[in-house]
Amino acid sequence: MSDPLWAPVDPGAWQSVPHVKGRLATADDVKAGRAVFYLDVEASHAAPHEMALPACGIQILDDGGCKPVIVIQAEALKGETIVGVRYLKGGGGVCYATEVELLPAPDERFAP
Repeated sequence: MSDPLWAPVDPGAWQSVPHVKGRLATADDVKAGRAVFYLDVEASHAAPHEMALPACGIQILDDGGCKPVIVIQAEALKGETIVGVRYLKGGGGVCYATEVELLPAPDERFAP
């Protein structure tokens, strides 16, 4: 049984995907599908990263491949920006912002 919060996303509706913007994500955001992760603010010294969200992008994978994603959260931590992403085919993930090529608009690669 698949989780409806992390179901496949219609590429044409990427702008309506729930997300967290201008603040750090909470456990409630993860439970509601607005975020993929949350951090203990006091222990991590994390801060929200100013990024236009949601954002469509292409995640560059370790094997050289790529995967279309929707960035739904961005948080600064120890000099790095960590992002939570939704995959068009369903599910979510976490990666560094440097591993995602942000797109101004969907292109031919932005398809499931």
